[in-house]
Amino acid sequence: MVRIKAVIFNHNQRQTAEALFEQLSGTFDTALIDSGSDAKQISPRSTHRFENLFWTGCWNKSWEIFADYDVIWGIGGDCTLKSQPKEYLQAIESIFPFGTWSPVMSGRAHEYMQPQVADGKIFSVIYLEGIAMAISKPLWSVISGFDSLNHIGHAQDLISCFHSRAHDLKNILDGRVELFHPASNQYDLEEARVLMFEALEREFGKNWSDVMDWWWGRRITFGSNAVSRIELIDAQKHYTSPFGSK
Repeated sequence: MVRIKAVIFNHNQRQTAEALFEQLSGTFDTALIDSGSDAKQISPRSTHRFENLFWTGCWNKSWEIFADYDVIWGIGGDCTLKSQPKEYLQAIESIFPFGTWSPVMSGRAHEYMQPQVADGKIFSVIYLEGIAMAISKPLWSVISGFDSLNHIGHAQDLISCFHSRAHDLKNILDGRVELFHPASNQYDLEEARVLMFEALEREFGKNWSDVMDWWWGRRITFGSNAVSRIELIDAQKHYTSPFGSK
């Protein structure tokens, strides 16, 4: 049995964060972390309360608290479920083990995460966007935590996915389940970009772009991101061309 912890990260998103907690807690072992919200935005359903940890700190704190789980599914508090809670649980359990996993994302998300590109199917991919990404304990052990200097967290998802593939783990884009993510302006984009560049150089050196085959402004398409399509037959994984007829 895979031990999965769903953790919702709330910073001034009480209404949607509470809805996520109420919907998921009947199916998942669920935590609601409040990360420095204004007083009126702190949910009474919060299981843990801290000063503002930002996205990076929420992940580091989650693995510190819930280190005995096999998977942590970290969900931004502004997201909205588009599938039934049990469908997310079944999806994660059916495709584990992996390095990272994510449902498809409608709303504000990269093109390669959108529902229409996955068309209800499961794919092994190079990169995932980390809006509602699950990370496995084997991968977190490799990463040894997120770079706390990059507190806003841009590129933490890319770094995770890079190390996942480097250690023979999969990054799974799961078209069977979906979340909606609205537009957000909770952080300074320019600061996030500067912190990201600094973090990438600390992680991979000055030639990080060559190492990752990624650069700021690169438009990753689904066609360039998909590695293989995964079919589950009698609970066994079968890998095929991502663009084959099957």
